[in-house]
Amino acid sequence: MKTIFSNLLFVAMAVAVASCGDCPTDDTDMLLKHEDCDKFYQCTNGEKVERHCPENLYFNEEEDICDWPKNVNCAGRNIPVVPLTNVIVDYTTN
Repeated sequence: MKTIFSNLLFVAMAVAVASCGDCPTDDTDMLLKHEDCDKFYQCTNGEKVERHCPENLYFNEEEDICDWPKNVNCAGRNIPVVPLTNVIVDYTTN
């Protein structure tokens, strides 16, 4: 019975750590959502390291992958602004 309680306590602690955005202090590797939708944190040996998704992709916290924006729920996170540096405007037509 004590072992079952210990295992449940460990799982509850791991869920609490993941939900508050802190890395576990052991050598567990995991990914956490970032405040910006196109970034995520990678936990390695208790350290939280900021990572970036490739261009035009957002971090999907349900799948732990960088994914197309249509597949990602960015509620509560910042959505990146795409600069209009490569837009070509044709002023020759009316």
